[in-house]
Amino acid sequence: VVAYMGPEDTFGLVTFGQSATKVIEPTRVTSQTRASINAKLDSITACGRTNLWGGLRSSHEMIRKWGQSNVVPTTVITLTDGQPNEQRPGRGEANALRNLVNSDQRCANVLFHMIGLGYGQSIDSTLLKELSEAGTSCFTYVSDGTLIGTAITSALANASCTAKPDACMKLCFSSAPGSVSVHGFANANRGGVQQNTAEIKIGRILRGQPKEI
Repeated sequence: VVAYMGPEDTFGLVTFGQSATKVIEPTRVTSQTRASINAKLDSITACGRTNLWGGLRSSHEMIRKWGQSNVVPTTVITLTDGQPNEQRPGRGEANALRNLVNSDQRCANVLFHMIGLGYGQSIDSTLLKELSEAGTSCFTYVSDGTLIGTAITSALANASCTAKPDACMKLCFSSAPGSVSVHGFANANRGGVQQNTAEIKIGRILRGQPKEI
């Protein structure tokens, strides 16, 4: 991933073995920092446990802190080769992540856009797919090591071309309608007190590509 990045990009890393560890805080990828970043990557070792929720929560905390002074899109690439077996939330990782993402609506600079990569035969594909959907993105299954590079390249391309991962369209009416729906999209959320407005989630907006509604 770092090899594709330049001075305009920021890289951070969280590992999630028995516990989650912020190995690299958000750092600009410059000629001065690249060697230090690669050295920290080379020092990582496996511990045999998978604290997936701890990793997601720590990544979210990192993005929230970084987003206080930066207004640019962020993407979390989650790579795992196992099933979560440490500190699992009571209602499941997907539900917990969904609650975190919903809380971000109160902070305009924070947008948790997660791409899930599951490697090998010991993963929970259903859970990773649910997590990616909660993180407003997609999940890719990687069957063996020969496909890791392809999967990461695809993930980076996905992140680069996404202008808005979870866009909403606001509709305004002269009077409150009985119901609101748009073909191909889920029913709209009514506008609270102002019942003559509604919002419909229209999903990802890609740079240079039209979206018909």
